[in-house]
Amino acid sequence: SALETRKITAGELSLDLEQRRRLLRSSNRDTATRAARFFSDEEYSNRRKLVDEWLTQLPKDGDAANGRAVFQQACAQCHQCGNLGIRVGPDLSGVAHRSVEDLLGNILDPNMALNPGFVAYTAETTDGENHTGLLGSNTPEGITLLQAAGQRVTLPRNRLKSLTSLGTSLMPEGLE
Repeated sequence: SALETRKITAGELSLDLEQRRRLLRSSNRDTATRAARFFSDEEYSNRRKLVDEWLTQLPKDGDAANGRAVFQQACAQCHQCGNLGIRVGPDLSGVAHRSVEDLLGNILDPNMALNPGFVAYTAETTDGENHTGLLGSNTPEGITLLQAAGQRVTLPRNRLKSLTSLGTSLMPEGLE
């Protein structure tokens, strides 16, 4: 209903591929028909071809040591998994149930489906500085933006000229 009344967008639902497929294939006919107007059981990515190419290049079996090294180098500045990393973006400890296709899609196209809690914001201050990060807090006194490596930028409300949602993830595209 919120999609139909345009209160939210499909991307704001942050449905992974399996969740979308369950809605479209396993729900009652009315729900499946209504959902099909907003998404399909394919990725809603503008990088789908890239994901498909990378899927053919992945080894059949993983290498835990190599995966840990890649995670520490490329992901741990913003994600936590178990006792590794810093929690800025989503905690990745519980993603083992997700398909390789879905995980790869989220890595290569981080804007495919956004959780509203992880949308990036830019704050412009009255002295012309710009700061970008996740909105950690937003109170009458001020805001706190969360950035990579656990950096926090706290700005008092009287220094804030504007606060704008970028409508995208803080996670960069191009990690391939």
